[in-house]
Amino acid sequence: MKLLKYSLSVSIIYFFFNGCGTDNSVTIEEFSPQGEVANLTTFTIEFSENLAPTDTLDKWLTEEFIKFEPKIAGKFKWTSGKTLIFSPDYPLEPIQSYKAKVTDKVLFKTIFDSDFDEYEFHTSDFDATKVEFFWTQIPNESYKISVQANIHFNYPVSPGALKQYLEVKRENEKVTNFKIMSDKPSEVIAINFGEIKQTDKEQELSIIIKEGLQSVIAKKPLQDEREFEQDLPPITKLAITSVTSGYDGGTGWILVNTTQTVDEKKLKDFIKTDPERNINFFVSENSFRIEGDFSETQTINLLIKKGLPGLFGGQLEFE
Repeated sequence: MKLLKYSLSVSIIYFFFNGCGTDNSVTIEEFSPQGEVANLTTFTIEFSENLAPTDTLDKWLTEEFIKFEPKIAGKFKWTSGKTLIFSPDYPLEPIQSYKAKVTDKVLFKTIFDSDFDEYEFHTSDFDATKVEFFWTQIPNESYKISVQANIHFNYPVSPGALKQYLEVKRENEKVTNFKIMSDKPSEVIAINFGEIKQTDKEQELSIIIKEGLQSVIAKKPLQDEREFEQDLPPITKLAITSVTSGYDGGTGWILVNTTQTVDEKKLKDFIKTDPERNINFFVSENSFRIEGDFSETQTINLLIKKGLPGLFGGQLEFE
């Protein structure tokens, strides 16, 4: 009985002292980004404790606070005692997986112990991202109209390599006389459907890109088949297929994709922005770009009026 009491008291004392011990470990509360990252990106690491001395704040440093595998050249900056950022000197390698391990150099001369996990991220795999279908003129054939498809990839593709992985359909029937218009590796490859009979109905078009296609970077081919479909309005109708926007330096822009080339001379009569700004237009085969003195955080309402004319006779049906 005495032995039992002794064992119990020892256990109580052990847990009492163990529970009162100090935890000097510092942890990472956030490491971002992870998973798939852009080729141009800045990493942010948030710690649970203040680590960086005040005289190191807001300075670009070359100490290896993080070990990357494969190695990434770049510089570090502490924006606060708890926050470290890493800016690579060059874009990350395409189609590449990375590992990151925070080193004990982040502790400086603090009393903390490290308790850091390993982090993984990767740049995007090769993929076909979108296809734009639109009416265009057959080169050197002044009065013959065709359909073009611009295939967008996230890495450059060789036109010669693409051809054997490409299937083109119109109204669910294979098109055999299509022509690849691009002659150099690019992220955008143009496909011409050949002369197409014009009707007053929509035409169902599709592009299939088969698995196995490689970009010029190689490494990893397309893992799955990609199919892109669109019901293209007749040439007598102009349609807006997408609107995107962005900001380059001091210039804001809005890109409007269309199913045929618009009449640049008449654009100003059919475009209105709210708030109103001085704007310039730049027209390509299947889009027009609006540039103006928009601010980076400003919300812009864009109005495209009914009747906007295309060069092949199409008009926008609705505002």
